[in-house]
Amino acid sequence: MKTLSLLLIAVCAAPAAADTILLKDGTRLEGVIEGEMDDASLIRTKYGSLTVKKTEIREIKPEEKAAETPAATAGAASSTGAPVAVSTPAAAAELSGAVPSMTFATVATGTSAVQKIYSENGVITATETWSASGELISREGTVKDGVWKEFHPDGKVRTEKTVLGGVHNGPLRTYYPSGALQTEANYLAGRLNGTMITYTEDAAPLFEQNFVDGKLHGLVREFNPDASVRSETLYAAGIPVQGQAAAQAAAPARAPSAPAPAAAKPAASPYTVKSQPLARGERYSFHYENRYKGRVILDASFNLTSLSGSLPDGIAVFYGPDGSPEKEFVFSDGKLESLKVHGPAAAEYRYEKGKAIKK
Repeated sequence: MKTLSLLLIAVCAAPAAADTILLKDGTRLEGVIEGEMDDASLIRTKYGSLTVKKTEIREIKPEEKAAETPAATAGAASSTGAPVAVSTPAAAAELSGAVPSMTFATVATGTSAVQKIYSENGVITATETWSASGELISREGTVKDGVWKEFHPDGKVRTEKTVLGGVHNGPLRTYYPSGALQTEANYLAGRLNGTMITYTEDAAPLFEQNFVDGKLHGLVREFNPDASVRSETLYAAGIPVQGQAAAQAAAPARAPSAPAPAAAKPAASPYTVKSQPLARGERYSFHYENRYKGRVILDASFNLTSLSGSLPDGIAVFYGPDGSPEKEFVFSDGKLESLKVHGPAAAEYRYEKGKAIKK
């Protein structure tokens, strides 16, 4: 309660005049741009400061009065007297009773973190900061128990999640802008547990993953467009079992003094990587926590010929049919920083202006 009081004090203490910043995902921020750094803008809002990528900003409206926005007017008239600092296209409908009162919005604060902003009837009650790997970094305020919803810019539901005891407990569902189910999963005490399935917009399965206490445990399947299984990997406590078995089977053939390759167990990653051969190289598509984030095209010499999308910092591992790692991509600041190739042609590369330079 003390933390929430401090949050509300910070809200009320903000200057009355503020710009209206509209993000491409439909989120609306009331604040002042205090500075810029590289490709990001520092925005001071009535509930704290955010770092937002410039490419995420759709429009900036100077010094728009709170009374001119329905969500802000409703917030100013609430019992707390706290004006609304964030609204979405669903906010006006929410206040009229058309959608549930418990909503949240996700705002990118850079390539390594996101902030989730929770509101009840248009009034902010809590904020959370999450790392790119899905770990909770900090929280201000209280996230009330119940079903929370996030919306697409047109007002359709984007995410539904259940909170119990202040953490995720129960089902999680995400939806495409068309309204079709994208992902369904289940949480227990704040961690993924059970089966997570990601679908195409045509309701065909795309990925199937199994979790125990937040780690991959069981079969992970990738499907073809006709719903047949394209690849299947067995995991135990977050590590591919086939990769472990292959390393153990090969160990007796080595001399006692010859250590096993350090890359036998790549770091666990929230990335899923798909590969498609091209005439002069290969294309890799990256899904981060079951959401498409971008793709990379490499030529036959591993030079980077194309990179698109927004790729979070971290390691993305591409596994072969036998479950052993074939390539490890390392991303930093949205760029491909290095590549590790396993197998007979094992090598490591760093990248300078798209050129693969062997380490």
